[in-house]
Amino acid sequence: NESFHCILCNPPFGVDWKKYEKFIRDESVDMGYACRFGAGRPRVSDGSMLFLQHMISKMISPKKGGSRIGIVFNGSPLFTGDAGSGESEIRRWIIENGWLETIIALPLSLIHISEPTRLLSISYAVFCLKKK
Repeated sequence: NESFHCILCNPPFGVDWKKYEKFIRDESVDMGYACRFGAGRPRVSDGSMLFLQHMISKMISPKKGGSRIGIVFNGSPLFTGDAGSGESEIRRWIIENGWLETIIALPLSLIHISEPTRLLSISYAVFCLKKK
């Protein structure tokens, strides 16, 4: 039950969370928005948005000074998921709560990546969130 004023993270990209799917689904169904994953569940093949929801659950309330999050993502959390999908609902939840402060696109050469990945021209972005 710890919470933090500042949270920085560079989660692994494209992490499959199938192994934990039942636990995460049960938590979100049983507790709704009161749990870490109540806003939605992304595709099982990419748990990046689960990392973000977990970090949001660790933010300090505005009455106690608030929090900030900085998280590095590849481009997928910006664009994946049709309207009404888990990813889309998570993005909507963040925006409707007024937590999204900015999204910063990063050039490819700024983050060291392996040569095979560099050839794929993967874009990266930093999401900055805050609870006011």
